[in-house]
Amino acid sequence: MTETANERTWELAEALRTALSALAGQSVDFCVLRNYEELPEYTTHDVDVLVDDSQLSQAAETIKRACGRCNWRLAAEVRTASSHSLYMYYDSSENVQYLSFDLVTDLQWGWASTIDVQYVLATKGAFRGIPVASKGCDAAMRLTKALLRGLDIKDSAREVITQGALADGNAFMKAIRGFLNHKLTDTLLGYAQAGDFRELRNLRKRTCMSVLWRFHARRPITSFHAMLKYLIHRIRMFSRGPLGVCAVLLGPDGAGKTTLTDRLVRRAGTLFFRGFRIYHHEFHVLPRLKDLIRPWTLFLPKRKRNANEHSNQATRPCGFMRSLLHLGYYAIDYSIGRLILRHLQGHSKLVLFDRYYYDYYFQPGHKNTPHWLVDIFRIFAPKPDVVLLLQADPEKIHARKPELTIEEIARQLKVAQAISDKLGANIPMITIKTDLSTVASERQASVAILHVLSRKNYRRDMKVAPMNCIQTAGEFER
Repeated sequence: MTETANERTWELAEALRTALSALAGQSVDFCVLRNYEELPEYTTHDVDVLVDDSQLSQAAETIKRACGRCNWRLAAEVRTASSHSLYMYYDSSENVQYLSFDLVTDLQWGWASTIDVQYVLATKGAFRGIPVASKGCDAAMRLTKALLRGLDIKDSAREVITQGALADGNAFMKAIRGFLNHKLTDTLLGYAQAGDFRELRNLRKRTCMSVLWRFHARRPITSFHAMLKYLIHRIRMFSRGPLGVCAVLLGPDGAGKTTLTDRLVRRAGTLFFRGFRIYHHEFHVLPRLKDLIRPWTLFLPKRKRNANEHSNQATRPCGFMRSLLHLGYYAIDYSIGRLILRHLQGHSKLVLFDRYYYDYYFQPGHKNTPHWLVDIFRIFAPKPDVVLLLQADPEKIHARKPELTIEEIARQLKVAQAISDKLGANIPMITIKTDLSTVASERQASVAILHVLSRKNYRRDMKVAPMNCIQTAGEFER
């Protein structure tokens, strides 16, 4: 799935203009890196801002206040060894808009510095009145980032690198010469000016070794301290997972789980979170139970299939022993899945389950399974950050997907609501009305996820109102 771009709205333009004007008004020494061609009216995803280390906190507070005046809310604030990221959202009557600011004090590869920040700030230029890096420095930063991280350089970036190296080769060399040996710097400049990116790609290993050697050889004590600081911040980030959210969509077939999941990952999963992962019921660490049993049942006589064999309505309810085997086996999958979920949350992913363990409470195949048995094995399933309870009129659900009878749909909705009330003491349960438009449902779900994220990153200075465990998405607006 390709990355989704922000929508061009008046609210986004107002927030960008106000934030950049506030930084200039506070005399913050900053410059915008990449994607500034359409500022202050528009940005595709985020705004990268290079600031002086002594003014990092001041810049972050200035942007928060400026965006707050434009009614943008802070969902998460992530601090690392050399950056301070602000993740904002705007809840309009139509949809939810996303915007993030990445404030950096050093451009690092791991814990090693790769650019002369003071030189970049001292030689910055202007674009539409916005401070930006000079063409030579911009070209050097783009090239070293691509080489060190092994990224494919896009055609648009190649043009910027070549033009910047030709227009200001002196700034190109001075920006990186302190972190690469002189001969390599001259070689990179020559190939960049010639637009020979095949040869530049062949210099990746040499560039990496030069950065590490120069950084550690020149300042061994400082580099060791930087390495420890970097590792500590990485461990803290992974353990907290400040942007990672696990959301479960709960409801019968036809309630709109697939449609809502697709819409959430298309925008929130690419614009706000650092990727997404979709699961169907389990984590699929273990092979499916029926695939393990099927070889042992080949000798049994085949039963006659009917026309509705694929339908949930035709599923025969499990007996007690079969339910015990089923729940016990998949409890192992959920237990191992805790590690997978921890890994995804640590990398700030949006994890969505369009089916989950809670479906065992109302699935037709487990209609006869006692709830106390489902409760016992529920302790093995990792607790999600939020559960989105999808509710709609049974007749409308049946019209969308007539695999279940209206009576069965009504039964599942009733049981799902009862389970929501039961689990709501420990897990935020948000009711989403899917008999409205798909855009309205997406907006309700997005607001619910973002408010849970705000509570996850709650601090006194974030001014986030407390959230009850059981409420509808509409109550957030109040």
